[in-house]
Amino acid sequence: MILGGGDVEEEARKRGMPVEMVMAAEGYADCLVFPDNWPTVMIFRDMMTQWRVGPGGVCGLDYNVLPMVFRLRSVPRSERTDIFDGLQVMESAALEAIREQRQ
Repeated sequence: MILGGGDVEEEARKRGMPVEMVMAAEGYADCLVFPDNWPTVMIFRDMMTQWRVGPGGVCGLDYNVLPMVFRLRSVPRSERTDIFDGLQVMESAALEAIREQRQ
């Protein structure tokens, strides 16, 4: 489980997160995600099939899809800038990991 182990409801209560968020994390990497960052992680997950690829390989996410994802996930306009900033941080880290694997 992304938040550590144990009972899902207990994990959610300890982290102050909705149970649905913790359950949605099942099957992903074992790492701690702070509640403030969770919306960004979920949007990044939604964007995982939206990579732009060129002759040199993956070059970044297709941001043209992002407004639709925000609407589908009912992300308030007031949160979109912070989520976008976090998404770019995650994208940069993912690109770095992808490039390291290619070497």
